[in-house]
Amino acid sequence: MLLYKFNTNHGSSPLSNFLYCTDSLISVAGDHGSQYGQSHLDQENDEQENLLSSKVSVLKSLTIDIGDEVRYQNNMLKNMVS
Repeated sequence: MLLYKFNTNHGSSPLSNFLYCTDSLISVAGDHGSQYGQSHLDQENDEQENLLSSKVSVLKSLTIDIGDEVRYQNNMLKNMVS
């Protein structure tokens, strides 16, 4: 079984905070706790997905604001030349 797990070390650099795949994560929980282990990993992945989604939304908003500002300043420069 292939699972996705986020690197959640607090001291890690942004570059090292990436998704990595492994097929041995469930075996860590043991035979009796594999359902719990998978459930826990699914919950953690959902939380990280929501966090990433909110960061992407902030970046999208910032990008739109930058574009609006560039267009506004370009119009001001055109009016100064005219």
